[in-house]
Amino acid sequence: MVSGYGSDTGNEELAELERLRGLVTQLQTALDTRIVIEQAKGVLAERYQIPLPEAFIRLRKRARDQRLRLRTVAGSVLSTLPEAKTD
Repeated sequence: MVSGYGSDTGNEELAELERLRGLVTQLQTALDTRIVIEQAKGVLAERYQIPLPEAFIRLRKRARDQRLRLRTVAGSVLSTLPEAKTD
């Protein structure tokens, strides 16, 4: 067999493909989390008339005090919003 060809190369490519798929999943999760947190910051900033950095501080404090993930606390804030009408 010629060097560089064969099942080893195929296995390496499959391993790299799986690694990249995992990376894409991690990045998508991070992006989704960031979106939820940013939306919650906006809700708190508007609701309490505070700057965005203060809204983040409050979210982070609540998460730490309750030993919850920041995304969980942010999701709780968003769940307090009324449902948007689509009519």
